Amino acid sequence: MAPNHRLLQQGTNQTQAYRVNDLELSYLNHPKFYPIPPSIGNLPYLEFLSIISTPNIVGTIPSTITKLTKLRDLYIRFTNLSGHMPHFLSQIKTLKVIDLSNNCNELSGNLPAWLPSLPNFSEISFDANRISGSFSKSLTG
Repeated sequence: MAPNHRLLQQGTNQTQAYRVNDLELSYLNHPKFYPIPPSIGNLPYLEFLSIISTPNIVGTIPSTITKLTKLRDLYIRFTNLSGHMPHFLSQIKTLKVIDLSNNCNELSGNLPAWLPSLPNFSEISFDANRISGSFSKSLTG
């Protein structure tokens, strides 16, 4: 299997390969605002992604996140994300947990109709956003 990240050692032409399974970016406070970079999709072994209490994260969730075909847990909380709940998240069939709560009330729209299509889905949170609607019977039992 090909590694998903290479680190060039300072002063040499050699690289070391690393496989990133879990990524947590928490409590970062930068003087500038940044979107989640599209290059997040270049971590094909990522199973756990957590971006919490990082108010300088702005914009929308990049569509390249669909390349994370092993992603089980997605936590993006207490950021300044905006826009609608992206439909393309339905392409990540391994998702179990989606927590997009407390994003400064900037995520909006209806509860996604595609939630029942996620075979491993078990938990979702949209607290403190502008998401509306109700769950279908297939989600509530």
